[in-house]
Amino acid sequence: MKFLTAIINPGQIDAVREALVEMAIPGTSVSEVMDYDPQKCHDETYRGAGYRVDLNPRIKIEVALGNEQLEAAYAAFTRAAGTHKLYVCELDQAVLIRTGETGIHAL
Repeated sequence: MKFLTAIINPGQIDAVREALVEMAIPGTSVSEVMDYDPQKCHDETYRGAGYRVDLNPRIKIEVALGNEQLEAAYAAFTRAAGTHKLYVCELDQAVLIRTGETGIHAL
């Protein structure tokens, strides 16, 4: 099993969600995060005080997948969002607490 984490721009969430629904991937978690991007830093002034903006709003999507779904999910993210950042980790165990199912059946 794999655990995929993607960091995307907020305007791309609908396209990514539709791509994941088409793939029938359940159990997607979505969070709002701030991403440090030194290339997009800029200075602003608020009430006469200058400050540097170096954190940008992003969306983090986390998905647990079977090994056979990884390439399709990767393609869906890059097609729908161009994907700002994508991380893939090995997932040793998954447990569905309500039913006690484990492994790929818990996804």
